[in-house]
Amino acid sequence: MVGDTSNAADPLVDGRRLSAIVASAQYREDLTRYLTGYESWVGPCPDPHISAPIETLVLQQTIPFPGVPTPIEPQWIDIVRVTGCAQPYERPVYATLRDGKTVFFAQLLGSTRAQPYLQDRTVKRLVAEQKQSAIASGCEQTQPVRVLTTAYVSESGSEYGKAWRENWTVANCHGLKQVPVSFKPDHAGRISISFEAW
Repeated sequence: MVGDTSNAADPLVDGRRLSAIVASAQYREDLTRYLTGYESWVGPCPDPHISAPIETLVLQQTIPFPGVPTPIEPQWIDIVRVTGCAQPYERPVYATLRDGKTVFFAQLLGSTRAQPYLQDRTVKRLVAEQKQSAIASGCEQTQPVRVLTTAYVSESGSEYGKAWRENWTVANCHGLKQVPVSFKPDHAGRISISFEAW
């Protein structure tokens, strides 16, 4: 879920038009460096080739994401085509400026309902746990665990608000594996994460 977007606007971002920022060589270099690192670490394609953004969508409402806890400048999403592996795909990437520097956040593929901070927490924990499991089952420590896609399953009521379930597909040296992921709000308004069906 990427939120409300419109590509009609060309807002000022830190005194520059967004269209000029995303067209600049520096911006494209920064985006390529960021996304190459992300895809190489956890994405479906370990040897990615990153295209120039095929579309830029301006967010109508700013949202917090890692590196930008309190958004000030306008935010946008670049849709980037990733090739270099068997199946090309398009990766949405949140972007904004923070203290004059571009900050990016790659949106997970699929239909997750988790917002960026929750995605980030879930990916880090899931990859760490699945890595330990993969090593215990014979994978080399240097072999990555990748998050291929996400699929929203259902929601239900809970004591502190709506909870929901998703299936995340991960890959290790043995192949693909579906991991049930449950998200549940607690009394403090934080979302707890568990990797098991209810």
